[in-house]
Formats: sequence, C-alpha cells, structure tokens
Amino acid sequence: MATWRYTEVDSGVAGEEASQLLRRQQKRLERQADKASKAANARARREGALSGALEGMQGEMNLRRDGTIRGVAHDLAAVETFLQRLDITIRQKADEVLQQHADDPAAAQAALEKEREQFVQALPPEAQPGADTMFRRQALIVTRQARQAFEQRQKQERLAVLDEMLARREQDIGRLALTVAAGDEEGEQLLEQELQETEEQLQRAVEQGEITPLRAQQMMRRLRKQATMLRIEGAVDGAPDVAAKRRLLEELNRQWQEGKGLAGTLEADEWLNVRSRLEAKIRADSAAAAQPARGALRRAMLALRSGELPDELDMLMLQRAAADSGSEKLAQAVKRLDKGRHILTSVGRMPLPEAERMAAEARQVAERDPTEENVALARAIEARIAWKRKLMREDPLSLAAITGHVKDRERTMRPLTAGSNAEAWRQRVEVAEAAAAAQGSAVRYLTNEERKALKREWDGLDAQGRAAMLRQLAQGARDRLVRVLDELGIEKPEIAHLGVLQMWRADETVQAALEGQDLIKGGVVRVPGSARETLRKMLARVVPSKALEGVKKTADGIYAKLAVDAGVQDFDEQLYKQAVEMALGKTAAGGGLATWKGRKILLPPNLAVEEFERLMELLPDNQLAVVSQTGGRPMYRKGKDELRPVRAHELRQMHLVPVAAGVFRVSVSDPENGAVWLVDEQTGGPWLLNAAKLPRIKLPAGPSLERRAPKPDDEVAAP
Repeated sequence: MATWRYTEVDSGVAGEEASQLLRRQQKRLERQADKASKAANARARREGALSGALEGMQGEMNLRRDGTIRGVAHDLAAVETFLQRLDITIRQKADEVLQQHADDPAAAQAALEKEREQFVQALPPEAQPGADTMFRRQALIVTRQARQAFEQRQKQERLAVLDEMLARREQDIGRLALTVAAGDEEGEQLLEQELQETEEQLQRAVEQGEITPLRAQQMMRRLRKQATMLRIEGAVDGAPDVAAKRRLLEELNRQWQEGKGLAGTLEADEWLNVRSRLEAKIRADSAAAAQPARGALRRAMLALRSGELPDELDMLMLQRAAADSGSEKLAQAVKRLDKGRHILTSVGRMPLPEAERMAAEARQVAERDPTEENVALARAIEARIAWKRKLMREDPLSLAAITGHVKDRERTMRPLTAGSNAEAWRQRVEVAEAAAAAQGSAVRYLTNEERKALKREWDGLDAQGRAAMLRQLAQGARDRLVRVLDELGIEKPEIAHLGVLQMWRADETVQAALEGQDLIKGGVVRVPGSARETLRKMLARVVPSKALEGVKKTADGIYAKLAVDAGVQDFDEQLYKQAVEMALGKTAAGGGLATWKGRKILLPPNLAVEEFERLMELLPDNQLAVVSQTGGRPMYRKGKDELRPVRAHELRQMHLVPVAAGVFRVSVSDPENGAVWLVDEQTGGPWLLNAAKLPRIKLPAGPSLERRAPKPDDEVAAP
C-alpha cells in the first residue's frame, strides 16, 4: 500500500504553488461548509415556522423558547399565526361594540377599551403587543364610525325638525291664505308675517349648514306662490253659488292676462294650474248641486205621472237650483211641475163628476195636440182621479186632510193615540163627519195609519191603560162609538168587542177581561186550543165569524181571571162557557145568549129575553127609527125600484140574524132558505135593529099598549 507523505521541497517555486493550492482548497471547503450550514439553517427555520404555524392555527401557542434556529422560527410563526386568528376575534368584538353604540363615540371607545384590557391581559406576553396594537387600531376605526353616525343622526334630526316646521308653517300659511278675502288688511298682514318668519328660519338653517342657500330660495318662492294660489282658490270657493264662482274666475283670468292683482303675479304654468283646479271644483260643485236637483226632478215627475203631488221640499230644492244655475231647461221643468201641481190639487178638491169632465177635456187636448206635456197631463189627471177613488174607498179621512177638506188640519188632525182624551175623540168625530160631507165620501173616523198605531199601542199597555183608553173613547165618541169601534176592530177585534161592553156599562166584565189578558200574557194562565172549539159550538149562527176573534180574546181574559180567583189549575170547560157568556154581555139581569122564536139570539146586558119579547110586542110604528142602528126606518123592497115602509107588527113576524151583541139584521124570509133583507131608508143598506135601544123607546099610554090585530093588507108579501 502506498503511503503519501508531505515533504518540504527545497525549492522556492514549488513551495509557493503548493501553498496556493492548499489555500484554494481550504476556501472551497469553507464555502461548502458555509453553504451546508445555511441550508441547514433554512431547513430548520422552515420546519420551525411550519410547526409553529400549525400550532397557531389550532388556537394554541406553545412556545419552545430554546434559542435555536428551529425554536425561534417556531415561536415567531406561532405568535404570528395566533395573532392573525386574534385579529378576526378582535374585529368581531369591535363590530359588536359598534352595533351597541353606533352613534355614541365616547361610549364605543370606553366599551372597546374595557374589552382590550381584559382581552390583552389574558394573552401570553409574546402576543400582548400585537393584540394591543390590533385593539387600538380597531378602536380608532369604531370611534370614527360612531362619530360619523352620531353626526349623521344629528343632521337628520335637525333636518327632520326643519321639515316638520316647514310642513306646519306651510299648512298654517295655506289655511290662512284660504281665509284672506279681498281687502282683508289684517289677514294680509298675518300672512306676510308668517312668510317672513318662515324665511328667517330657513336662513338660520342655511347658516348652520343644514340646507343650501339655493334650496332655501326655492322653498320660499314655492311658499309664496302657493300662498297666492290658495288665496285665489279661497276667494273663488267663498263665492255664494256656482254662478258667482264662474263670474269671479272669469274676472281673475282677465286680471292675469293684464298682469294685475293676485293672478297677475303668477307665471303662465302656475295660473293654468290654478285655473284648471278651480274649473274642476266648479264643475264638481255644479254636479253636486245638480245631483239632488235631478233626483228631486225625477221624484216629482214620477209623482205627477202617478197622480200624486210632488213633495214640497223637492219643489223648493228645484226652484233654488233653477235660480242658482240659471238653467232655462230646469226653469221650464219647474214651471211645468207647478202647473201640474195646481191642476192635480184642483182635481183632488173638486167633486168626482167635475174632475172626470176635466179629465175628458185633457184627453181631447192630448188627442188634438199629442205633445209629451199634454199626454202626461191627461194621464196625471186620470191617475189622480183613480188615486182619489181609491182613498175615498179605503181611507177617506186621509184624503180629506190631503185635499183640504179638513179645516185647521194641524190642530184637528193630530194623530189619535191610546192616551188621547175624550175631547180629542169628540173633535175627531166632528171633523170626520164634516170632511165626509164636504167631499161626498163615506165617514171614516180614523186613518189607516192611526188604526195600525193604536193597535201597536194597545198591545203595549197594561190593564189600567187599556181600560182608560176605552173610557176616553166611549166618552168622546158617544153615539158614534159603535162605528168607531168597527174601524178599530179591523186591526184589533178585541178592542171593538170590549168597547161594546164598555158602552153597555159592563165595567166589571171589561176589567176582568183586561186583567185576565195580562195574566195570559205573563204566562200565569194558559188557555188551550180546545177552547176555540167550545166557543165555536156555543156561538154558531149567533156571532158573525169576523167577530169571533174579539169574543174569544175577551172570553179568554175573563176565564183567566175567574180561574185565578177560583184557584183552578187545569182547563175547566164549564168555567170557560161562563166566561163566554160574560163576554157576550150576560149579567144577573139578563143579556147574552137567548132563544127567541126557536133561534139563538144575542141580547145586550141587563135585557132578559122576556123583557125583549115584551118590548118587541109593544113596539109602535113611530119608534122603528129610534131602535135602528143608523136612525133610519126599515123598508121592504117590493120590486126592483119600489120600497115601502115596514110596520111594527110585521117586524115581529120576521127573522132576526145577529151581527153583533144585541144588533140584528132582519130578513123577511128564513135566512137558511134565502134571505130577503130589510133596507135602511137613510143609508140604502141593510136595516139593523139595536136591541139595546128598546128600553129607551117611548111607548104610547092607554089602550094602545094592547097588541093590535094585523090587517090583511099589512101582511108582508112573500119573496
């Protein structure tokens, strides 16, 4: 094996070369070593930074603190990564503080400072400087944002106050401008004062930087123009009627064209705007004024075509509308309506034959000149005549009041009520008979509305109230009571029946019926439906079917009173029959159901059948009109147009058919085989015998009391 050995050469040149070679070799080795050292250091730093970053990303900061390259790189990377994560947390906390104190810089700064102290102190010393820097940076940002928000809010509040102030002033200026009339110096001064104060406030807002000078100028110009336009509108709106508004608007338009007055201060577009609004208002006012007039005109025309008079309020409205609008067409319509009202009023007042002649003349005129007006007038007159006939048949008293056949209508035609006194009933009897005589109609003492109203009031009264009404009615109507009761019986049959009992002075019976009706109404006593059959059997062919309801109501009331007094619980048919007989006027002295010549009849109270027979036997000829229901003598119809008087002894041979208690129609023949009724001399209708008047007849004295034997020529001819 060869062995290398260094030997010195004793040569100057050779030694120098070797020395240089050695130095070069040494430097190369040093460079390689340095390069390797740097590579090792870089690798250590990379590895340390990676491990530190991984720990920092996991939210931990485990520092080595060993002074090595790897350890230092690890610690630096861990702190840096940890601070990056802290930056997110710090920003979140800053955002929370900003949300809580968005417009309060001092509170935001204090809250964030408190958060910084608590947060930074809890960190490792290596992370505290970085976290503190982050917090301070976020504090500056949050404080600045809070200050900006605070200033913005203050500015918005000032602008809101300014806007509200301007809105209120604009409203006040508008209201004031609408009320300032021409020549109103005080109003003009107030308006100008409001405008000046508004301008001063706007100037202060400009000085404070809340609005720009240009905007302030624009706002004041708008307010002044608006005040001028509202003054013009107020002046037009304040005109008394539509015609005056049109005239004033024409005058304002002339002033604007000449550049004078308030209108002259407006620009073209402003004046056109004002004028268009005013024209729209005038059209709306005209339409609103015409709407009721059109309705009134339509109602009035329909009334005339139906033969009725137009309403007075409608006519007054039409007259005013015609005067205000100046419409010639409406004025002509009102004139035609007035003419029609006058004609129909005349038709309503005149007798029917004369009205029919007028209708015939109107038809002839319409045939010769068939204009719409002539045809409508002819139809209106015919409708008026039909209306008059209908009312004469159904409600002649209302007709008399409408057509003026009732004098002092406001006083004498006051509606009769349950509380009307005897004088009111007496006056109504007189007024109704006078009105019937004036217009040639049948007598009706009550209007249809009064009958219905009295029925409603009767149902709402207690026993004492109903008894008081019957007493006042009997005292006021007197000998017309039956006829008044007949009218009341149309709506309330029990009033008619109780009124007849009151007329017969059966006061105890009436009071028992009224008290018993209250007991039934209160549910104390119940009358079963079988009672109606009991009543029907008792009164068959005795009481007319239309009067049965009144008898039943009275009988039910009397039965309820008797049952309570006797302590009866279940229905007692015998007690009910007693109540029916009392309701028919039966007293201890007589009255009620009786039998005469084999037929059931109904006698008034206190008149026994024996007394009735005696009085009928003694009835003289000159008293037949006295016992008549209407005051006329009985007549017998021999032929189609021939009537002859009936004598008393003939009357005793005829058949009595009850129509009410003690009131009979008289038939020559048996009614079951075909009745031939006696005729009333005065009314031309059936003659009625009132048995209640028999005790009041004047009987002759002496031998005339004996029954006179009939003569052959006195016999009544067979039908």
